[in-house]
Amino acid sequence: MDTIKVYIEKIEKYDFDKIYGFLGRVTEKSGVWKSLENKKTILLKPNLLGAFKPEKAVTTHPVVLEAMIKLLLEHKKTVWIGDSPGGSVLVQKVWRETGIEAIASKYNLNLVNFNSGGIITRKNGKFVFNISKYFFEADAVINVAKYKTHSLMSYTGAVKNLYGIIPGLKKSDFHRQNPEVEAFAKVISNLYEIAKEKVVFNVLDGIWGMDGEGPSAGIPRNFGVIFASEKAAVLDFIASQM
Repeated sequence: MDTIKVYIEKIEKYDFDKIYGFLGRVTEKSGVWKSLENKKTILLKPNLLGAFKPEKAVTTHPVVLEAMIKLLLEHKKTVWIGDSPGGSVLVQKVWRETGIEAIASKYNLNLVNFNSGGIITRKNGKFVFNISKYFFEADAVINVAKYKTHSLMSYTGAVKNLYGIIPGLKKSDFHRQNPEVEAFAKVISNLYEIAKEKVVFNVLDGIWGMDGEGPSAGIPRNFGVIFASEKAAVLDFIASQM
């Protein structure tokens, strides 16, 4: 069995050159570009939980996303950015407040709205998931998550970030129907089993993350670290211990 590596680097602030350098090195070491050799359209899946400014540390920082975008464009890839925020907030407001809209405009990229454009239904275990068709229409997915606490699950990172491929308020339905830790963990793990085949790489932004009452009402904290791995579950196992 191949060893799954988790790459970790101490980066204290959102310095583009340092983040770009880290991601450039680890994508080369991990063989990501070989995995993407025959794949053209790459979906970046950030954490865009809601309409929060980057300094609130709720969402993936746009500088981390921009570094990954630049690398993909240098490798002649077509880049999409997409997520479905929590609650009923307008996606366009989320794009604007989080700084993602400005980055997409700078590089003339396609922002895809998971809350429109159709779904594909997949079943795993007892759960039926309606998943944004954009997730499956992209040739591959790079998961760019945020390092945070979670009031129910204690920790949220790369695996939980893939919950955002479910459009709209259906995410809230799963929370309501599965209010206990073990029950909701089964929702997340069953969805991950479906999603992981599309995801070729995972980045976890912990330069500034969240402590306390996450994933949105906690306190921003300068953890000063960024993680990356081919496997989201392995990344989370390591990151959650730190």
